[in-house]
Amino acid sequence: MKMYYKYGFVILILLFLINSCIIVWELVPKNPSPFLSTNQINTTPSDKMLLNDHLIIDSFFVHGYPEEHTPPLAPATPALEKFLLSTQGVVDLNRSEVFRVSQKNLDSPQRIIILVPGIFGGIGAASNLAKSIVKRNHQSQVWLWDRRSNQLEDRRHFQQALLENNPQILYDQLEEGQFKIKEDAYYQPALEDISFVGYWGLNVQLRDLFNIILEARNQADEVILAGYSLGVYYSTLFLANRFDEGAGYQFIDRVILLDGPPMIKGYVKNDFTYHNGATIVPGGYIDGLKKLQSGEFYPCNGDGTRKMDAFYLMELKALLAQIDPDGLSPVPYQISGKKIPITNLARFLVEQDDNYQKFKLFTLTAGLANAEHKGLFNEQDTVKITGLAHDADHISWISINKLPPDHPKEFNYHEEYLSAFSNLNFNMPEWYQPTRMLLDMGAIHYNNTAKGWQSKYFSITENKKVNRSVLAIGLARGLSSQKEIYQRYIQSTAVDDFTIIMLGNLTHTDGNSAGDRHSKQYVAEIITSWLKGRPISQPFPEE
Repeated sequence: MKMYYKYGFVILILLFLINSCIIVWELVPKNPSPFLSTNQINTTPSDKMLLNDHLIIDSFFVHGYPEEHTPPLAPATPALEKFLLSTQGVVDLNRSEVFRVSQKNLDSPQRIIILVPGIFGGIGAASNLAKSIVKRNHQSQVWLWDRRSNQLEDRRHFQQALLENNPQILYDQLEEGQFKIKEDAYYQPALEDISFVGYWGLNVQLRDLFNIILEARNQADEVILAGYSLGVYYSTLFLANRFDEGAGYQFIDRVILLDGPPMIKGYVKNDFTYHNGATIVPGGYIDGLKKLQSGEFYPCNGDGTRKMDAFYLMELKALLAQIDPDGLSPVPYQISGKKIPITNLARFLVEQDDNYQKFKLFTLTAGLANAEHKGLFNEQDTVKITGLAHDADHISWISINKLPPDHPKEFNYHEEYLSAFSNLNFNMPEWYQPTRMLLDMGAIHYNNTAKGWQSKYFSITENKKVNRSVLAIGLARGLSSQKEIYQRYIQSTAVDDFTIIMLGNLTHTDGNSAGDRHSKQYVAEIITSWLKGRPISQPFPEE
């Protein structure tokens, strides 16, 4: 177990270097606190849950912060205007979309849970969790916040492929025999198209969220703010922020923190660094305020060439697995230099499943490949595909409902995961995450900007006064695996009604993307028990 966390630390460093970001020590995997196993969680009887066809997901836009450099308050370039009119119908990026999960014909919800995804996360990442919550809480709605930057993603080929159920549209975007996107396969905003994103910092994003919360307050008696992954940090900063109308927490009734850090020790240490950028190790940095607002540097995540091919390719693979799961991948699987045919479904999931990855934090438990293996199937070890299964001429996938009886329990049914990863209306990643957010969030030291250089820029001043009921869930295989990270946050506030649950077995990705088909959504079960004031876990077995 210790080797897993050591290896995870190395991989986390590499991931942060690739994204020109600084290591956030609160995110480094650590040995977990004692935890409940999933079989100790009280579950809702099936006959008390809504069926999928009794749910509806619709969406609407909410006006956000009126950022003056952003269209429509500033003119859009012709290329951006053409793209937005084609995909959005309007040229307005001072807004964000809300996807509402609800029971059909529910006009007046008892409560609204506003779910905030993490950095790099679109709302697809939490759509299965949202549906599972509503299935158990019929009078509740879950609102999923799709941030303003997601309007910049060109998913038109993906939407066409889904509408026509036509995988050839996807194959046509690849170079022959390669997982390489053809040149100009999709619109990628140039620097001049989106230089204004350099102004999309914390104050802009928190006001976007605040306007959504105000809308929810007009529709329900109770509004609950829930964050997942780094959406937890978004949420606690919102609670502590002083708006013109009052402190953020005053507009919230209860809070749910799901497997993410509620506060960090800021890595942007002073005003000079904030303006000029933060060096991490040789070759890596976060652009400072001067660069981001100069209009001369690309203001979103990328590799320096503004290409988002890594995001695009991952979603394309997911769609091939969804639309043409049994078709053979255009790129075979390689074993010791030998090319082995593999289905699109297996190709995608081998790259996502915890069995096959050494760093398991951002993997899922979705079954196993139908192939010959070397290694042990458990939560810590990594297995390797060594060849074809007996009497098979290609590698295929065995889903969780068809696993051998002696295989460890897994939780993520691939059809649910794929439909959340790439949906007609939303997806799982956030391609154009504003670099400014990484700079601003790194400038907040333990959720407090009441004093010091940060007070010129931010109003995170109310953390000590936050006094709403809190449910915090950490996953032993997830991002917040130690109970102490939540305890430290609680101690920094005025909260006296809090519940902390540490849960095992699920990976960080399982926690919000798993659904109820062929398994149970255990995070939704914990939330439901907490909302209804009933015991969360079964009694521990006697030793």
